This record gives sequence, structure tokens and C-alpha cells, in this order.
Amino acid sequence: GRLASPAEAKGDYGYTENHPLTIVCDWDFRPFEFLDSDGQPSGYNVEVLDLILSRLNIPHKFVMQEWHEATMMFEHHDADLIHALSYLYNQRPFVATQKYINYYNLRTARHMNTPPLRKVSNLLKSDTILVKRADYAAWQVQERCDSSFGIKYCSPKEGLMAVRNKRYNYFIWGEEPIKRKIQEFHFDSLVLDRIDIPAGELRIIGYDKDIVDIIDDEYTRLEQVGDLQPIY
Repeated sequence: GRLASPAEAKGDYGYTENHPLTIVCDWDFRPFEFLDSDGQPSGYNVEVLDLILSRLNIPHKFVMQEWHEATMMFEHHDADLIHALSYLYNQRPFVATQKYINYYNLRTARHMNTPPLRKVSNLLKSDTILVKRADYAAWQVQERCDSSFGIKYCSPKEGLMAVRNKRYNYFIWGEEPIKRKIQEFHFDSLVLDRIDIPAGELRIIGYDKDIVDIIDDEYTRLEQVGDLQPIY
């Protein structure tokens, strides 16, 4: 929906129950955002944004999607906010939070009998790396690829199963999500290693600076009074 200008804003920023602020989320990105066992939006971002927007009396809803579909929905203006990599959305029309940051470390999952992969540059032409579509790992691996190895996109569950079954050697994803997924499916034969890709910064991205700024302000206030639960 269209965001109200500051002059029009009467506390709800032009949003109503019929036209709420829409936050599009990844349905499989625990602990940040995910669908819980009842099919309800859950996770750290969902809880924090729900708390902030409720305190501001801004009507809002969470829409859970497969991640690459979530990014397309946001880029097509079918959602107002997304929790995503700031370096992908670092210029107009996008606006990113300055205080609300989750650092996103990557890890490589491999079978315990597979040698570790410390550097992307160590991959051979015969290697195919598994990544989740539109994830930070996918963007970083694409930039480094130079056609010197293969890239295959898959869901985290598919990627981890393929590595466990030794059909592929490596799946790269975020440290916290990958740990949760390994626990969820009891993939005990998998090992995680660091990879030579710097941490990404996940921020709340929107189109309206007033909304993004007030989320930052409220986030800072919650942090100062100790109302934010630790993410892990």
C-alpha cells in the first residue's frame, strides 16, 4: 500500500486494518523468521517488529514466503518491509535501518569424511557448491565463481540431505539457520566450517524513511530498557 507523507500521518502512517503495513518474511530462516509448528509467523524479527509496530499502533501483517519469492514480492512493491542484506538494497528507493542489524555469518556444511573447504577459491571445476536461492551465500559465491566451479540452488533441507548422502560435498548457508536445520533433522554426520566470506548485515529494508527511522528509534529504546530478548 501507499505510505502516507509525514504531514498526513496521524500515528498510524496511513495504514489501516484493511490496508496494513506488510512485512514479507522467509518461512524457513530460523531463528530470525519462520513458520512455527502451527503454521504461524514466528522468530526474532517477527517478535521484535510485532512489538515495535504494536507499540506504535501501526496495523501490520506478516506474509511468509519462500525466500526468493519474498524478495521479488518486496521489489515489486507488494510488501512494505523486508529483513534482508543491506548491501543488496543500499540505494534509493530503498532505505535501511541503521541500528537494527543482525550480523549474518556463513558456514559450510560437509560430511565428516569430506575434507573441509576453507576458501571458495579452493573449489575445482569439477566441484558444485549448493546454496539457497537469493541467500547471502548465493550472492557471494556467484560473485566469486568466474565459472571455475558449479553452483546449484536448493532448499536447505535438500542441500543438507545431499551433503549427508555425499552426492555433493558442500552446502553454504547462515551459521544459526544451518545449526537449527541440522538439529531439526538430526543430521549427526554433518560438520560445519568457517568459510572466507565476511559476515553480511541483515537490516530492516523499506521504501519509506519515516517508517524505517521510527523502527530504528523504537529498537534503540527497547535495547536501552532491556526489553529485547537475546536472539539465540
